[in-house]
Amino acid sequence: MGMHMDLQDCAFGHEQAMKEYDDLQDELAALRAERDRLREALEEIILIHAIPPVEGCTCDSCQAGRIARAALKGEP
Repeated sequence: MGMHMDLQDCAFGHEQAMKEYDDLQDELAALRAERDRLREALEEIILIHAIPPVEGCTCDSCQAGRIARAALKGEP
């Protein structure tokens, strides 16, 4: 027969696990909020550069438009 933890140790283990779970949930919520903030910023960049970049142009505006469009498509 296996050895059992005493009830106090078991309760402490569950309490610790729940605290870690809550901490991870908080971290996940923060990461999701940051993701949403970054997505909104990226969409704003796209709107600012609503005119498509000119093929072959290397100005900052056209480069930013190409980068933002690629990022929204998940391209490198």
